[in-house]
Amino acid sequence: MRFKTEKEIYFSILHDNSEDTKLSAAAAADKYKDKLFFLISNSSSIIEDNIDYINSNFNLRCNIVLLDQKWLLDIVPFFIHDIFNNKQKIIQVLLENNLETKDIFPSGDLINIAIGKTISGESLDENTIENPIIRDQISRIVRTLIVVQRSIIKYYIGESVFNPSINISNRAKTDFNGLKLQEYITSLQNIQKLGNTGLPKLDEYINNKLITLKRYLPIIPNTPNDIIDKTRPSNSLHDGFPTIYKLLSCLQYKSALLSMEYNNPNSAFLHSIRTIETYIEGFLIYANVATISDYYNRRGVLSEKDAFMINNNKLSGFGKKYASAGDVNNLKNHKFYVKIREMIDLRNKLYLTHGDMKACSLLTKQSLYYIIDFINYIDNISNQRSLPWKKIYRDIDKSVKFDFYGVTKSSLSHIFIHKYIFQLNSPQ
Repeated sequence: MRFKTEKEIYFSILHDNSEDTKLSAAAAADKYKDKLFFLISNSSSIIEDNIDYINSNFNLRCNIVLLDQKWLLDIVPFFIHDIFNNKQKIIQVLLENNLETKDIFPSGDLINIAIGKTISGESLDENTIENPIIRDQISRIVRTLIVVQRSIIKYYIGESVFNPSINISNRAKTDFNGLKLQEYITSLQNIQKLGNTGLPKLDEYINNKLITLKRYLPIIPNTPNDIIDKTRPSNSLHDGFPTIYKLLSCLQYKSALLSMEYNNPNSAFLHSIRTIETYIEGFLIYANVATISDYYNRRGVLSEKDAFMINNNKLSGFGKKYASAGDVNNLKNHKFYVKIREMIDLRNKLYLTHGDMKACSLLTKQSLYYIIDFINYIDNISNQRSLPWKKIYRDIDKSVKFDFYGVTKSSLSHIFIHKYIFQLNSPQ
């Protein structure tokens, strides 16, 4: 309820209906009779006893707020701005302390301070959030969100989720196996375990994150034909393009941006090249230049199953794949085609690959700019309408953006804010 004409709102909490409480409530009602003053309780009998006493003995009339019995009266001051739904100054009149007054700050301000301290690793104390019940809940909610966010970021720029004892050679057996997103799926399974906190709003938020992250799992191909055979329906193809390569490209792009955010331009640069590399591989399949099939050597002996092939040859390195893409639809005349070619060549001279050079932030930003412009151009001329690269990336980008304040506030509200009823004193 909003009270637009009042600059200040005063309130007192009724914990009981003792004689001392009644007298203090009457004194407060008299002192603030010309102000907007409320008596608040979670007991209708306590409210009625106090109001009857004040009316009959002092001929004073009061405004009241009757709370649901689920309310803990000790936490009412923290949520008082939510109850009155306004931004005016709200002052508590302490009946037990000779009508001492106390300014009550909006819960949103306090929550933001508490979130900032928790994220920075500081502990919360009574100087931040006075009420220990609220303080513990905020700490619990924010710490859970931090763990979930870090788990998601870990997929992009962190270590493997697999135990080192797992046979690495089996995980990287074929080019096609590299499209199965085993790390991604296992990461999501681990994150899902964090979404059972018992706090409905928090769990709902975490599960919604997982829904976003799982949205593209159906496009993961089961067999090479799912992305090669365009004559039959397939969840793995959209507008003829093998969507798994767009997803991989978007994941690499997000990894590049996060690496930049965490001051690691060298890794970011490598991710930028992987962004275009994975996309180009998908484009070559779309353009019927490349396929995935078994590779036989010159003696006719099977050398590799499910390999990425161009003209029946397995190409090593990205340079030749990129050159092949340049011959499709005259892509080599795109304004950034040569610039990207230079970035690809530079990748092989970096400290993390085969040389001693290191990337700077400016170089990495330029690389990402060229690459995204090129990808969007190819998407456009290839009539990628049903699931363009930028649509997939928007969903991926949402995965690491966390609304700490919104989730904390809604979780607290769901836990503590129950029904309440206003009864306003009508002027005589």
